[in-house]
Amino acid sequence: MELHNGLFPLKKDDDVRAVRDCLEFAPERLIHIYVEHVEQAIKEKVNEDQGNKGDDEHEFHKEVDEGVGVDDNFFDEDYVDLVGDSEFDRYERPSSPIDPSTYIAPSIHIVQTTAYDQLNVNACEQNTSNWVPTCFSDEEHNIKSGESDYGHSDVLCTPVNSEDDEEHPKYIEFRAEVDMPDPVFEKGMLFSDHKEFKRAVQSYRIKHGYPLLIVKNESRKVSYKCENCEWYIYASWDREENSLLVKTYREKHTCSRAFHSRMVSARWIAVAWLEVFRGRPNIKSAEIKEGIKNQFQVDISLDKAFRARQIALEMLKGRFAYQFERARDYCEELRVSNPGTTAKINLHTPTLHFKRMYVCLAACRTGFLEECRPIISLDACHLRWFLKGQLLAAVGIDGNDGMYPIAFAVCEGETKDSWSWFLKLLLADIGPVRERGWTFISDLQKGLLPALATVAPEAHTRFCVRHLYANFKKEHKGKLLKDLMWAAARETTRSGFEVKMEMMRNVDVNAYGHLMGIDCAHWSRHAFSTWPKCDMLLNNLCESFNSKIIDARDKSILTMCEMIRRYLMKRIPRNRDTMLKKSGPICPRIQDKLEVNKEATRDCTSTWSGGSKFEVHCKGKQFVVDLDKHTCACYRWDLTGIPCKHAVSAIAYKKEKAENYVHHYYKVETYLRTYSHLIQPTNGEEFWPKEASDKILPPKMLVQPGRQKENKRKKAADEARRISHKLKKSSAAQKCTNCGQLGHNKRGCKVPAKSNDASEGQTEQRQGTTSTIGIQNHVSTQTSVARSNGVGRSRKGAGAGVGKGRAGKGFGNVPSNDSDCIVNCYGRMVNILVIYCIYQLFLCCHVRRPYSDTGIGIAACHAYEENTKRPMLVLLTGLEEFGLMFHDD
Repeated sequence: MELHNGLFPLKKDDDVRAVRDCLEFAPERLIHIYVEHVEQAIKEKVNEDQGNKGDDEHEFHKEVDEGVGVDDNFFDEDYVDLVGDSEFDRYERPSSPIDPSTYIAPSIHIVQTTAYDQLNVNACEQNTSNWVPTCFSDEEHNIKSGESDYGHSDVLCTPVNSEDDEEHPKYIEFRAEVDMPDPVFEKGMLFSDHKEFKRAVQSYRIKHGYPLLIVKNESRKVSYKCENCEWYIYASWDREENSLLVKTYREKHTCSRAFHSRMVSARWIAVAWLEVFRGRPNIKSAEIKEGIKNQFQVDISLDKAFRARQIALEMLKGRFAYQFERARDYCEELRVSNPGTTAKINLHTPTLHFKRMYVCLAACRTGFLEECRPIISLDACHLRWFLKGQLLAAVGIDGNDGMYPIAFAVCEGETKDSWSWFLKLLLADIGPVRERGWTFISDLQKGLLPALATVAPEAHTRFCVRHLYANFKKEHKGKLLKDLMWAAARETTRSGFEVKMEMMRNVDVNAYGHLMGIDCAHWSRHAFSTWPKCDMLLNNLCESFNSKIIDARDKSILTMCEMIRRYLMKRIPRNRDTMLKKSGPICPRIQDKLEVNKEATRDCTSTWSGGSKFEVHCKGKQFVVDLDKHTCACYRWDLTGIPCKHAVSAIAYKKEKAENYVHHYYKVETYLRTYSHLIQPTNGEEFWPKEASDKILPPKMLVQPGRQKENKRKKAADEARRISHKLKKSSAAQKCTNCGQLGHNKRGCKVPAKSNDASEGQTEQRQGTTSTIGIQNHVSTQTSVARSNGVGRSRKGAGAGVGKGRAGKGFGNVPSNDSDCIVNCYGRMVNILVIYCIYQLFLCCHVRRPYSDTGIGIAACHAYEENTKRPMLVLLTGLEEFGLMFHDD
């Protein structure tokens, strides 16, 4: 009988077998079977058929009661997933009881029926069938299509319809790794302990901004409430679950966001901003406050921001000490992951405090030894923050004139001992100087030159000309001397070098003697060796390397080493892949230099002698070029291995390519061989092998008493110390008028000031600029009063010059005799008062106002006595000398 919407009743065994056949031939087909729970009617039907053992319907119910593939309470479930077995005989009924395993597959899913499902059953279907099971395919249930049959192993849950007898959890568990960023609370939620619950509530408050307060804070009872509404949550320890259980929760909020909260503690900020504090340990409290407000919409005080930074630094300092404990393990991991790597640690004995650490990766060493030029740049840079040491580095140069780091070391500072230790390990890795002919270039670092003289006395050494000029500039200033020094350093011929030095001697003999006291083989190209094939005058290779690792120099020791190793690991394949995209036989930068020389050949004329030598004329000069020996009289081809303009002119005469005469150091295939050695990745610290040895302690740090000075780098002598667009007031040196020495003025002079005698009251005047009015006092010395129009200036200010004196503004120095002076003013306020008095007195004179009406004399004298404790009678006396008459009437 066909029902509505394609539904069929299952009343006999044949109906069930038909369903099974459909599932077998079309496993992807979805068939819904509805079940109606009428347990009493079925039992009565079974009782009626007890006498007829051959009835199909009774036999089917008997199979069900015997548990054919389902539980004993089969009819207590609403949905049953029936999957047929392909080996089961679909047409012959078994004579023996049916084995459950052959009838229904073990993956049976039983799901509760909802009221909605019952209502959707058609009325016609309800009249014709008491129960109809529902079947779902495995792909449509809990496991998505494409996944394995056993699901996701990391998910700690099983399907709802599993056949095991394990009871499913009745409480919801809080998963911190997933739910902590945005917690959602429910009544009956389990937490591992009160700490996890408190962190969840804190994260909830910061996420949503509600003003929450803690009501009860115990290890087994914790509760929170909202300050402005009825929101409330309470959790206590549950003995049965052995966890903290949320027992009361009122989740509705009726308040708005609050921008102040005590739950945003300094420790929470320290944890949340730990990476920020790691990168910026000296960040200001105001910046922390503003950053927290922008990120979490919470206002904090400056004190809390300061405490958060201090807590974060303490946390990082603990990590800082832990990394020294794992330093041996890290070195062993480098040796295991990159065979041939040298990683050594030097300790203070017997305290076992960290002293130095040296790392030379096998790939860097091998690539440098095979195809790089034999010149090594040595330099050191300061480490910041807790480490407080220095990083020593050895950097080579590749075929494209790029840096190629070889090794680096962390040490306590630049000393002869530390440099000697580093150079011994470096030469042990790359070979001795006698076999390889190494050339070292440096910045005249502290202790480096003595260390080179001790460890590698036969090595060629070069000095960075920029740092050499920084020392030269201290005693010999001037752009002309600077240009002559750099011209002498760039000269590639002996004759040209001598001409430049002779010009310098004509300008400044002392500057000439200073440079001639330094061996020219250290700083002038004409005396460089041709073996390294490099004319480098600056130590920019190490400077480039230091700039690349600047972000790592303020980290802990192992973090810094890992950042450097990771940078080198990424750099090697990146440079290799970039060069593979280039066309041409030589590297791009060398090709650019060669193109410049090709353009310069327009001024050259070549004459062939019949063999391999040419005579080249260029701008009135004559050079001999030998194409077989790759030499030129200008010495540039010999020095660099790149044909100079004279050689390019001779090569063009033979109609050959200049690229064929470039040294093999600059070939693309040479460059690719250099970068063919890769640095292998390393495991994390949890996988490092653990060395069975004593624990390494952090390095000793001596902190001087008192306030610590700002850790600012000292600028070199040639570095700009002012803003470039602002000029100095005067280039003349200061001269003290008290002692006559240069470099300071009278205010900063340490020599006791000379006493002013009364006889020195006569003011020394500048001709044409000072206008004074002499006043002869009734008692003795001559004084002067300068006009207050700003023109008059007194050199020493010994009189009472009103205006601007050289020593300062206002009145000058006054002799000790009170009757011989006008006023000795010590403050600007008194100056203004006296000038105002003079102005009022002049008004009295011209307007014929009574002096007593002004009230100026008494007030001025009283004010002056209060400030200087001296009378002001001499002011009136001086004015009478001008014929100023005051009338009492």
